[in-house]
Amino acid sequence: MIRYCTAEPENYSVLVRDWQDIFGVPMTMRTFLHVLICDENFDSQAVWLAMDDDVVAGFAISIRRRYPYIDRGLEEDRCWLLAIGVKPKYRRQGIGLVLLQKAMEYNRIERKQMILGMYSPLYFFPAVNADSEALSFFLSHGFEKQNMAFAMHRNLNDYKMPEKVLKHRNDFIDQGIVFRNMKYEDAPALLNMISDEFTTGWYRNVCQAISNGTAEDKIILAMDHSRPAGYIQRAYDGDPKRFGPFGVSKSFRNCGLGSVLLHLCWQQMRDEDLDTAYFKTTDEQAMRFYLKNGMTVDQKMYHMNGELKTCK
Repeated sequence: MIRYCTAEPENYSVLVRDWQDIFGVPMTMRTFLHVLICDENFDSQAVWLAMDDDVVAGFAISIRRRYPYIDRGLEEDRCWLLAIGVKPKYRRQGIGLVLLQKAMEYNRIERKQMILGMYSPLYFFPAVNADSEALSFFLSHGFEKQNMAFAMHRNLNDYKMPEKVLKHRNDFIDQGIVFRNMKYEDAPALLNMISDEFTTGWYRNVCQAISNGTAEDKIILAMDHSRPAGYIQRAYDGDPKRFGPFGVSKSFRNCGLGSVLLHLCWQQMRDEDLDTAYFKTTDEQAMRFYLKNGMTVDQKMYHMNGELKTCK
């Protein structure tokens, strides 16, 4: 008989061990700690287990803000479902529904809306796979599809910067644009641009790279004299193959500057003998840009959320 309980510290290594069996992707203890346990909003009472004697049959992980996140504050109406899954041999027995209900009941008193996956600053899954059984599961319990999201990659084994991009780069250089790695003295101007034009999460990512000493190696700038015209960052979460965030100032968009930055990033990654460049999520408009630059869509997803009063 299945019993339900909240997790104890000794259970987390089991969740990491069983992660691939449940979700089809690997997990490490370091990543699990980094994303969940080290988050200041982590609450052990928001991790539920479905136990078959001493075997974990499934689990659910929720989080809500107890401390403000930069300019977003506490986001007091929202909570997030970071992960929910059941081992294959225990599926279609209602276990997933009970785990979902546990998470909804826990959050219903203080929160109005549950968002699936996309939590800042870090998350396990950005959205719900469009081709998965999970999509119909959430739809049947009152969650609604929002915008589509796309995971993509680029094989770097045969990478060579395209001639068109090389020409664009040279044209920009002739116009006075300088492409180079960030220097720490660039940080105030870069952070000012990000604060004015992009998200607080991107601001935080640059600050973390500065704090951990990787900014000068992992951030490339396009400089218009002393002013950043754009930038691209990679490995901000410690994964050398993952790139982004990536942004171009409004006054330099739609002129090819972004493509040059993107390919300079890939060239550096290839020079480090990396065979793949990838990111976990982007929107449909950006997806088309990346397709034109040689990336491949690995997964189509939907952002989803549900009102806790009406979800069941």
